Amino acid sequence: MTGAEIVAWLGPKLGAYAFSKTLDTLLKICLEQQVSYEKILNYHGQVMEQVRVNVELLSASYYRAGFDHLEDASRARKAALSDELILEAVKKFTQAAHVNHQPLPQVRAQEAVGACYLLLQEEPLARHWFEKAYQTAEAATPKLVKAVNSAFWPDMGRFEYQRKYDYEEAAPRLEAFYAHMRPLSRILSSMSSGIKLTPAESLKVPEFVEDPPSSTSTGSEWANKSNSEIRDAILDAWWR
Repeated sequence: MTGAEIVAWLGPKLGAYAFSKTLDTLLKICLEQQVSYEKILNYHGQVMEQVRVNVELLSASYYRAGFDHLEDASRARKAALSDELILEAVKKFTQAAHVNHQPLPQVRAQEAVGACYLLLQEEPLARHWFEKAYQTAEAATPKLVKAVNSAFWPDMGRFEYQRKYDYEEAAPRLEAFYAHMRPLSRILSSMSSGIKLTPAESLKVPEFVEDPPSSTSTGSEWANKSNSEIRDAILDAWWR
């Protein structure tokens, strides 16, 4: 076999081998890049989680420092010193409100600032901060109210345990906000606040009820059936 014949015979084989090696190299590079990308994502996720924890710790430290100042103020013999310590508490609670952007810690800190100004007999300032606390809580509740209400009227494909899980996730958080809004609504009503307030007695989280009565019109065939009966009927139809 001549040299030309050998080259002609090996050419396609070498070309296929070269293509296969190139493809293997590219796949290896892509895999390495994917692993590197996942490591970067994990690292950034860990950094963000640590930042969140640090922010919460900083906010909590300001909040505790504020109450330390209030405790000292209650024990001070001189009125001037007591007022000075209350003002220091105002600074700490204000810092706590601005550092942590989560609604519930903000509400607690803003409410504490209002209480401090009440102690200083600065009613307009107290009302301003109570309004801020109420509005912060109010802004956070619609999503939770929707989650609680949807647990009562789920899509028919959702089972009882899913409804209960959704309710148990949202209800305690909603109650925590209502626990602040109820007294704030009474305080602001007595202060004749200019913001629109929800009556305190209506700020209640409904208890979870299994299989609530159907909300469909009375003319419907489902009107008098419970959710579980409707669900079972639909599942029976699916499995026929």
